[in-house]
Amino acid sequence: MSLPELSVELSKTSPVDTGPLELKVKAVNGGPLARAPLMSLRLPDGSSMAPLLTWKNGDWGSRLYLTTHFSTGTAAWGASITGMSGQFSAAITSGAVFDIDTGADLSASPEVFSNEDGTSVDMPAGAYDGKLYVQIKVPDSSR
Repeated sequence: MSLPELSVELSKTSPVDTGPLELKVKAVNGGPLARAPLMSLRLPDGSSMAPLLTWKNGDWGSRLYLTTHFSTGTAAWGASITGMSGQFSAAITSGAVFDIDTGADLSASPEVFSNEDGTSVDMPAGAYDGKLYVQIKVPDSSR
């Protein structure tokens, strides 16, 4: 029996900007997966996040939210599966890497930068000539 190979599909094309990002993980070969694969996303700054996958409409999926705190650069997926014999690494045959770009070109069109907690900044067109990177920081409520 061969280990399953996985494909990863994102709801946005690379480079991905801030906001919600849907993730679908499919077994390419090796038959259907009995359990959700364990996914790990290595971010451009070297940190990692592990989205929890749920079964929906015949695929494993999750929803991430890329905030203004994410670094711009290349992100890479890693995956493992658990079977009767233990845990194994799984090869990702498509969608293993994608670019994140949290900046916006404001020279011609407006942009709304937002975080998952609902904080946002509206930037009008022409506010900056070129690409602007905004990071929203929310003050600590205990101060």
